Amino acid sequence: MTQMHRLPTSTRGLLAYEVALELVRAVRPLLPKLERFDSNLADQVRRAVTGCPLHVAEAKRRTGRDRAHLLTGALGSSGETQAGLQTAEALGGLTLDEIRGPVAIADRLNGLLFGYRRKEG
Repeated sequence: MTQMHRLPTSTRGLLAYEVALELVRAVRPLLPKLERFDSNLADQVRRAVTGCPLHVAEAKRRTGRDRAHLLTGALGSSGETQAGLQTAEALGGLTLDEIRGPVAIADRLNGLLFGYRRKEG
């Protein structure tokens, strides 16, 4: 796992945001290899993983149904990131050892987001 970086005050508040950035950092080194293997899948994983912190950051500033909707979007992006990495492994573009860490971080993020989402109703 990567070391957590200290975030500016404006982006602190939800642990999920920090974990989402940790996921981005864990996926980043895999993207060049995935790009060489399947550029379309690499693009999809890149878009999905970047959606995680962006949705969480936006949700942090919303309330009610807007917040719940954005948390659901972050949960979807995290799940898509996992699926993209697992698909790349199944196709032979990445190894199980390479995706193990990012998939575990995404699991942690999914748990946090599911909990937040459930609280929002």
